Amino acid sequence: MALIDGTAKDLQMWSKYAYAMRERILFVPEYGSGNTHHAIVLTCSYAEEGDSWTGECVELGTATFADTFEEMRLELHEAVELQLVEIAHLLSPQDYFEYLVEHEVAIVPWDAPGAAGLTNTTEGMVERIGA
Repeated sequence: MALIDGTAKDLQMWSKYAYAMRERILFVPEYGSGNTHHAIVLTCSYAEEGDSWTGECVELGTATFADTFEEMRLELHEAVELQLVEIAHLLSPQDYFEYLVEHEVAIVPWDAPGAAGLTNTTEGMVERIGA
């Protein structure tokens, strides 16, 4: 699995002006054959709190904090990816999907070869929450 990051520069710009924001990300699971059949859409919420940044995956409850926005965002993405990979290894495919449904995770059809891992959906999906 790889971290694919298409909007980090845009988010760095946002981090200078906003104290809270949301980002939609895709996690594309890779199966043993290298094929992907679906993508998992997640919401990451970021906030500046004093001298540090906090981040949380809204659906999974995974959270982290760091001194800089970039460090916190990277740590959160890595933690979310690790959580989803480990859950997929521990549960049967049916239980895995039930887990995602219980956590209100959006699952969408996906058919892009070589795109496994975590990625940003689009630049337009970054939402400023506060001023």
